[in-house]
Amino acid sequence: MNFSEALRALKLGFHVARWGWNGKSMWIKLQAPEPLSKMTLPYIYMYTAQGHLVPWLASQTDILADDWRYVRVRGHGVPPAQHPAEGGSARAPAVARINGALVPLTPRVSDVAGDLTQ
Repeated sequence: MNFSEALRALKLGFHVARWGWNGKSMWIKLQAPEPLSKMTLPYIYMYTAQGHLVPWLASQTDILADDWRYVRVRGHGVPPAQHPAEGGSARAPAVARINGALVPLTPRVSDVAGDLTQ
């Protein structure tokens, strides 16, 4: 998927990553400020290959890339999309509006083989 689609996925609450990133466990997520947070606006953070959470800004390479993908992260039921080169699709998972919130129609992690960041 491209960056526009990845950004849409972030806004829906999904974790995304690039196939081109060297760290295989790296991903990004959009965070809305919590009531006691010093942050006042939503921001994107990254889980690094070293296991740290850090603020993230897109590079020009990230913005122009077409290798974005969904990732499954422990505690979240988002199955990864297959890379198009492997015959897969990078389309967004189905979502439904339940009580005014968009909810992904995907299995829980406990229902999916493997529970580590991919």
